[in-house]
Amino acid sequence: MSLKISTRLWMPTLVMGGLLALLAVTVSLATQSDNAQSSERLRAQEAKLQDAAQWQGLTAANAARVVASVLSKEPEVEAALKPEIDATSSRISEIQKRVEAAAHADDEKAALARVASARKQYLDARVAAIQTKAGGDVNAARSLLAAQVQPAVLSYLASQQAYVALQQAHSDSTRAEAGDRRLSVASGLIGVMVLALLGLAASTFFLVRSICRPLGQLVDIARRIGEGDLDVQVPQHRGDELGAVMGSLMGMRDALRGIVGQVRQSAESIQVASAEVASGNLDLSQRTEQAASHLQQT
Repeated sequence: MSLKISTRLWMPTLVMGGLLALLAVTVSLATQSDNAQSSERLRAQEAKLQDAAQWQGLTAANAARVVASVLSKEPEVEAALKPEIDATSSRISEIQKRVEAAAHADDEKAALARVASARKQYLDARVAAIQTKAGGDVNAARSLLAAQVQPAVLSYLASQQAYVALQQAHSDSTRAEAGDRRLSVASGLIGVMVLALLGLAASTFFLVRSICRPLGQLVDIARRIGEGDLDVQVPQHRGDELGAVMGSLMGMRDALRGIVGQVRQSAESIQVASAEVASGNLDLSQRTEQAASHLQQT
């Protein structure tokens, strides 16, 4: 290990902090983008739903005016209703063009095709009834009203109601999709947090192991040196603070070896000197005995 312990202790915190910062920025950007897209889709869908509802309302109102105009016997009533009918028809055509331009899905196009077909039948029946009444045959106009106009109106309104229901379903689906995306983002965030916690736990485990095991070796080396084992091997493959402590222990071991060697040399020197003194004393004793023997003989 060449990294310092202080560096390794800081690494999990720094990595976790960087990961959380990156995660916060990513989630923030993704949330803003998703919210903007969801808001735009909801706005467009609500506009389509509003146009469809307004379209149906205007059609129902205009159909009521047509029925009242055909059934009325007063020319003033018919004259008063005709501008309103024409203006509403123009408004309906304008809304229909906007609705058709905003329809992109296949089910929307199919529903609009059914609405257009029903509207054509209704307009044809309405024109026929109005022209018949204008020709002076009020009874025939009323018969056309009952036999063709009113069924065509009901079919037209039903097809529009189906289109409104379809747009309502699309609005509900758009809201549900937005909720699902938010839930997906939250689930992804939770998943990343769990992975981060697992990574932090794993890094902490290896960090503790990388510190505690060398500390145990240091304790064992110090104990053996204290017991007098000066041949103990001290590992020297680390570049951190624990490696410095091991280097100090190795220096202490070598110093103790030197001291023990010096003491051993001194003891050997003392032993040699003691042996020489003992030999001299023995020689002196022998000579003293000889001198005493010679003195006794004399």
